[in-house]
Amino acid sequence: MSDGTAAPENSSETVGGLALLWSDPETLQSLREDGYTAEADKIIESGKAEFIPVGNDCVVGEKHIKYSNDSESDKKFQEILSGCDTVILEHDALPPNPYSSVSPETRFMQIAQEHALQNGKELMVLDSLIGEDLQSRWQFYEKDGLPISKVEYAYALGIFQLRQALTNPTTFPRVLNAYINQIHIFLGNETETKAVQVKLMSELEGKVDPILFSHQQQLLLSLVFLDATAREREYQRLITKAKKEKPDRKLCVIVGQSHAEPVAKIFSEPDYLTPIDQGSVINFKTSIARIFSTLDSTKRI
Repeated sequence: MSDGTAAPENSSETVGGLALLWSDPETLQSLREDGYTAEADKIIESGKAEFIPVGNDCVVGEKHIKYSNDSESDKKFQEILSGCDTVILEHDALPPNPYSSVSPETRFMQIAQEHALQNGKELMVLDSLIGEDLQSRWQFYEKDGLPISKVEYAYALGIFQLRQALTNPTTFPRVLNAYINQIHIFLGNETETKAVQVKLMSELEGKVDPILFSHQQQLLLSLVFLDATAREREYQRLITKAKKEKPDRKLCVIVGQSHAEPVAKIFSEPDYLTPIDQGSVINFKTSIARIFSTLDSTKRI
């Protein structure tokens, strides 16, 4: 990353940082080059928060980094928040959350969390419920039948984490060691852990291979799409369950803007789950096969 963001030192910050990858100029350019122009434009546009009323409930979608306030949206959000019984958030939004820490203006998610705590309202934090360690996140891939192995997932997240960590040389050794420990717990196999570690360490050896770097960029882009969808499907399951258990409670759900419409859809179609983008699965598998093949051919693993 080129913005000097501090390296994530735990799994929660890694998850937040993974989505922060969207704002990286190189990633946005790669999206455009691969035909995702509309997605790239949506990422960088300022835009207002999106409010989707669903009966007595409301789903609010916001950019994870809030660059400016809008008085009309702020007023509307306060009215929704005051009238709700339960606040449901995508993630813990209190600082040092990576989005809240770099956001120039206070995010709706943070405002909602503070409101719930101050007023004794029921609070659900989705990412906390589903877990943020490697095993918890990979199980969504397994549950949804995605053909991605633990080794592949550990390597892909590791590439992201190393690139984040390299922006802060002081904390890099600690971040690297912490992630290797996570991999060991996740894989439960010393041989596989060592193999992933050696692959990741190739990032630090000599001049960057442009072909390898290109494959890694494609891998990370695919991972971002798949990770967002896998989490979104679990958010849908959890919110549907909460609504069924307490149908009379008014919910205020605040998620990232790309999740808003798919999440709102479950209020009218409780069994709905966002479809898995098979193109992203193919791109992930193709990219990681090429990466491992490149590393093998250069005898770097």
